[in-house]
Amino acid sequence: MIRELRHIHAFLAVARRGSFTRAAAELRVSQPALTVQVRQLEAQLGVSLFDRNKRRVALTQAGRDLVAPLERVIFDFESVIANTRDFVEHRRGIVTVGALPSIAAGLLPRAMKRLADDHPGIVVRVTDALAGRIAALVKTGEVISLERPLVLQQRHEEIKRDGKPNGLSFYEMTFRTFPKGDPRGNEDFSSDVQSFAPHGALLTHLDALCHYSDGSGHLYNGFPLETTVTADKGCTRLGIDTLKTGIVTRGILIDATRLRQFRTSPRVFVDDIEAFERQTGLKVGPGDALFVYNPQPPGTRGGIDASVVPWMKERGVALTSNIARVPEDGHADHRLPIVAAGIFLLDSPDLTRLAETAARLNRWEFMLTIAPPLAPGATGYPVNPLAMF
Repeated sequence: MIRELRHIHAFLAVARRGSFTRAAAELRVSQPALTVQVRQLEAQLGVSLFDRNKRRVALTQAGRDLVAPLERVIFDFESVIANTRDFVEHRRGIVTVGALPSIAAGLLPRAMKRLADDHPGIVVRVTDALAGRIAALVKTGEVISLERPLVLQQRHEEIKRDGKPNGLSFYEMTFRTFPKGDPRGNEDFSSDVQSFAPHGALLTHLDALCHYSDGSGHLYNGFPLETTVTADKGCTRLGIDTLKTGIVTRGILIDATRLRQFRTSPRVFVDDIEAFERQTGLKVGPGDALFVYNPQPPGTRGGIDASVVPWMKERGVALTSNIARVPEDGHADHRLPIVAAGIFLLDSPDLTRLAETAARLNRWEFMLTIAPPLAPGATGYPVNPLAMF
């Protein structure tokens, strides 16, 4: 993708300057190299972008139509890079705290002062939203599971050999009914043993904030990976066991298939989400779980565009899913929400029934509950999220 961005920069420079010579000087490249980049972009798009003659270079109609969209591509990409660096390095951002009024008045001021001293660029927002307000979202009592069907799959041979995860998910079960005269007194008793590796597309699971690092040895909030996640204890901070009372919050579904505005990308951008907000009268806010229903053909890079993550952090989103991968970093779909933004990731949910129910009821907000077992040190756990309308 970086090469394609160079091509776009080349095209926009020539369009701005009206000359290959002046554009090459602006970009500090040779004119032949610039010409090659523009021709490669034209070949990739299948159109001529410029009318060329000895006296001048002029944009074709196709070229004029592409200037504004490609300028936005460059702007959005550079904004994502700049914002992500700031988030990861904790130079700026927003921390949203939900608390009872008594806690907000008593303990929080001291904690907020310490945070302000350590991270002067961080803004703290306090909300007194209570669980009762979330429960008020339940009007019909209809409950929808977001868990995808569970399929048994054997563990990889490598895991069988050393018992350690290798990045491939599995789910195994063995069963037994104890016979008459069982020495432990378990006769006529049936039981099973379940074994699994949660991460991957096989299981709907909740990722803990210790699940990913930034690639340079740091977890969310700058905790060092080497000492925070150990081979004997797992996650000593940020593990799934930090969710003592589970997750009970407002869920919002953005159904991209019902957007009235014209869309050409398989991914969903901030403009799409804000258009859906205007269309439905909803507004994504602090503590919300944000889901996007955007089904795509196999092999298409759909999902929420990575450029939306800084917007989610600004809005105070607590949980999301289905961030689209980017070619530059195959792990950015996890690193951006988890490490840079501190947003929990619900991985591999099934949103089909949720979208069907929301459309039938014409309601795009609901109460979401997720209660993973408090497994000590776990980086994630299979869950059955429930949406209640």
